[in-house]
Amino acid sequence: MNVIKLYHILFVAVAVVTFSSCEEFEDERLDFSDSQVQFVQLSSGSAIEAAPTDTVSVEIEVRENLYTDINVNYEITGAITQSGTATIANGELDTAVDLILPAAAGEATFSITGVDNGLQVGRPNTSASAVTRMIVWE
Repeated sequence: MNVIKLYHILFVAVAVVTFSSCEEFEDERLDFSDSQVQFVQLSSGSAIEAAPTDTVSVEIEVRENLYTDINVNYEITGAITQSGTATIANGELDTAVDLILPAAAGEATFSITGVDNGLQVGRPNTSASAVTRMIVWE
Protein backbone atom coordinates (compact mmCIF):
# COMPACT_ATOMS: atom_id res chain seq x y z
CA MET A 1 0.00 0.00 0.00
CA ASN A 2 2.84 2.38 0.88
CA VAL A 3 4.47 1.54 -2.45
CA ILE A 4 1.30 2.55 -4.31
CA LYS A 5 1.17 5.86 -2.37
CA LEU A 6 4.83 6.46 -3.15
CA TYR A 7 4.26 5.87 -6.88
CA HIS A 8 1.18 8.08 -6.76
CA ILE A 9 3.12 10.90 -5.10
CA LEU A 10 5.99 10.52 -7.61
CA PHE A 11 3.56 10.57 -10.55
CA VAL A 12 1.87 13.73 -9.27
CA ALA A 13 5.25 15.40 -8.65
CA VAL A 14 6.48 14.58 -12.16
CA ALA A 15 3.21 15.81 -13.70
CA VAL A 16 3.36 19.07 -11.73
CA VAL A 17 6.98 19.72 -12.72
CA THR A 18 6.32 18.80 -16.36
CA PHE A 19 3.27 20.98 -16.82
CA SER A 20 4.47 23.90 -14.72
CA SER A 21 7.75 24.24 -16.63
CA CYS A 22 6.03 24.80 -19.98
CA GLU A 23 6.40 28.39 -21.06
CA GLU A 24 5.53 30.09 -24.32
CA PHE A 25 8.32 29.99 -26.88
CA GLU A 26 8.85 33.09 -28.97
CA ASP A 27 11.60 33.56 -31.49
CA GLU A 28 11.59 36.82 -33.45
CA ARG A 29 13.35 35.11 -36.36
CA LEU A 30 10.26 32.94 -36.89
CA ASP A 31 7.85 35.81 -37.52
CA PHE A 32 5.75 34.91 -40.57
CA SER A 33 3.33 37.85 -40.30
CA ASP A 34 5.07 39.69 -43.15
CA SER A 35 5.23 36.83 -45.64
CA GLN A 36 5.30 37.55 -49.36
CA VAL A 37 2.04 37.48 -51.29
CA GLN A 38 1.66 34.60 -53.74
CA PHE A 39 2.12 35.79 -57.35
CA VAL A 40 2.25 34.72 -60.99
CA GLN A 41 4.82 35.87 -63.52
CA LEU A 42 6.33 35.00 -66.90
CA SER A 43 9.21 32.56 -66.55
CA SER A 44 11.78 34.13 -68.88
CA GLY A 45 13.12 37.68 -68.61
CA SER A 46 14.39 38.08 -72.17
CA ALA A 47 12.62 38.81 -75.42
CA ILE A 48 11.45 35.82 -77.43
CA GLU A 49 13.05 35.79 -80.89
CA ALA A 50 11.75 33.52 -83.65
CA ALA A 51 11.18 33.26 -87.39
CA PRO A 52 7.87 33.93 -89.17
CA THR A 53 5.39 31.02 -88.95
CA ASP A 54 7.25 29.54 -85.95
CA THR A 55 5.32 28.38 -82.91
CA VAL A 56 6.54 30.02 -79.71
CA SER A 57 5.60 29.22 -76.12
CA VAL A 58 5.22 31.80 -73.39
CA GLU A 59 5.45 30.18 -69.97
CA ILE A 60 3.47 31.49 -66.99
CA GLU A 61 4.53 30.33 -63.53
CA VAL A 62 3.54 30.46 -59.88
CA ARG A 63 6.18 30.15 -57.15
CA GLU A 64 4.50 27.41 -55.10
CA ASN A 65 1.65 24.97 -55.56
CA LEU A 66 -1.76 26.14 -54.30
CA TYR A 67 -3.54 22.80 -54.95
CA THR A 68 -6.24 24.49 -57.02
CA ASP A 69 -6.55 25.65 -60.63
CA ILE A 70 -5.17 29.16 -61.19
CA ASN A 71 -6.67 31.17 -64.07
CA VAL A 72 -4.33 33.79 -65.54
CA ASN A 73 -5.65 36.42 -67.97
CA TYR A 74 -3.30 37.59 -70.69
CA GLU A 75 -3.30 40.01 -73.62
CA ILE A 76 -1.14 40.18 -76.72
CA THR A 77 -0.79 43.52 -78.52
CA GLY A 78 1.14 44.61 -81.60
CA ALA A 79 1.30 42.59 -84.82
CA ILE A 80 -0.75 39.91 -83.01
CA THR A 81 -3.88 40.97 -81.16
CA GLN A 82 -5.29 38.34 -78.86
CA SER A 83 -6.47 37.88 -75.29
CA GLY A 84 -7.39 34.85 -73.29
CA THR A 85 -7.06 32.86 -70.10
CA ALA A 86 -4.40 30.28 -69.36
CA THR A 87 -4.93 27.81 -66.53
CA ILE A 88 -2.19 26.52 -64.26
CA ALA A 89 -3.70 23.17 -63.34
CA ASN A 90 -4.03 21.92 -59.78
CA GLY A 91 -0.70 20.42 -58.74
CA GLU A 92 1.32 22.25 -61.41
CA LEU A 93 3.66 25.24 -61.12
CA ASP A 94 3.38 26.53 -64.69
CA THR A 95 1.55 26.48 -67.99
CA ALA A 96 2.42 27.61 -71.51
CA VAL A 97 0.56 29.67 -74.09
CA ASP A 98 1.54 28.59 -77.61
CA LEU A 99 1.40 31.12 -80.46
CA ILE A 100 1.81 30.55 -84.19
CA LEU A 101 3.53 33.62 -85.58
CA PRO A 102 2.32 35.29 -88.80
CA ALA A 103 4.27 34.94 -92.06
CA ALA A 104 5.17 38.65 -92.15
CA ALA A 105 7.87 39.95 -89.79
CA GLY A 106 6.67 41.78 -86.72
CA GLU A 107 6.67 42.14 -82.98
CA ALA A 108 4.13 41.85 -80.21
CA THR A 109 3.97 42.21 -76.45
CA PHE A 110 2.59 39.44 -74.24
CA SER A 111 1.24 40.75 -70.91
CA ILE A 112 -0.37 39.15 -67.87
CA THR A 113 -3.43 41.26 -67.07
CA GLY A 114 -5.07 39.44 -64.17
CA VAL A 115 -5.21 36.34 -61.99
CA ASP A 116 -7.74 34.71 -59.66
CA ASN A 117 -7.48 33.03 -56.22
CA GLY A 118 -6.22 36.21 -54.53
CA LEU A 119 -2.85 36.06 -56.24
CA GLN A 120 -0.93 39.10 -57.40
CA VAL A 121 0.28 39.80 -60.95
CA GLY A 122 4.06 40.02 -60.79
CA ARG A 123 6.52 39.70 -57.95
CA PRO A 124 5.71 42.13 -55.12
CA ASN A 125 8.16 44.93 -54.27
CA THR A 126 10.19 44.38 -57.43
CA SER A 127 10.42 46.96 -60.18
CA ALA A 128 11.63 44.40 -62.75
CA SER A 129 8.69 42.07 -62.37
CA ALA A 130 8.24 39.65 -65.28
CA VAL A 131 4.66 40.41 -66.36
CA THR A 132 5.37 41.44 -69.97
CA ARG A 133 7.46 39.80 -72.66
CA MET A 134 8.36 41.04 -76.11
CA ILE A 135 8.03 38.61 -79.03
CA VAL A 136 10.01 39.47 -82.18
CA TRP A 137 9.99 37.52 -85.44
CA GLU A 138 11.80 38.39 -88.67
